[in-house]
Amino acid sequence: MVYYQLGKDIGRYQIWHPEMKLWQGKSKKLYFEIYERLGFLTKEEMQKPHSVLITPEIEFDILLPQNKLSSV
Repeated sequence: MVYYQLGKDIGRYQIWHPEMKLWQGKSKKLYFEIYERLGFLTKEEMQKPHSVLITPEIEFDILLPQNKLSSV
């Protein structure tokens, strides 16, 4: 993952997780207030997702330290 830090530096870190077992799901009713507030999706658009994927709970490891790549 690459990201911009507040000081305009670019940093990097890694995320590891075991292979995910995925199942296809079907939505009945979806609503994510933050997406509506940010103007990403309307309530109507949320009812028509491209896909729904389900996985059991999975543990992620974030590998630190963050590495500075360069200054912008």
